[in-house]
Amino acid sequence: MAKYYINAGRGATGGGVRLGFYANNTAYDNILQQFGVVKIRGRVPTNIVFGSNSPRPMKVRVTYQIRRLGTGNDETGSTIRFCDASRYEAIRGSALSGRVRIKIRGTAYRILNVSALG
Repeated sequence: MAKYYINAGRGATGGGVRLGFYANNTAYDNILQQFGVVKIRGRVPTNIVFGSNSPRPMKVRVTYQIRRLGTGNDETGSTIRFCDASRYEAIRGSALSGRVRIKIRGTAYRILNVSALG
């Protein structure tokens, strides 16, 4: 497991909160920047909150292509990831389609769609 955080509110230097969470070591490989997630390396800074119930990081559903079936249909899968809410508009829908890959259990898949979870 790896430690990550997301800036919430006005950012870490503007009075906001840094929300920490744990995820698989490769869960955010290739998507850190687009999703506004920072991987913590070494000691955890003292200004990061883990286990906060409020506020909570935004959750998004990432739909990805497992394989092309050749008939115009794809075999797909989906997973849930945290996302910095200020980055959502840049990644929503098919904005990342074909440009970015997401790692699931060590295998990289092509992102098809990103949608917010209520």
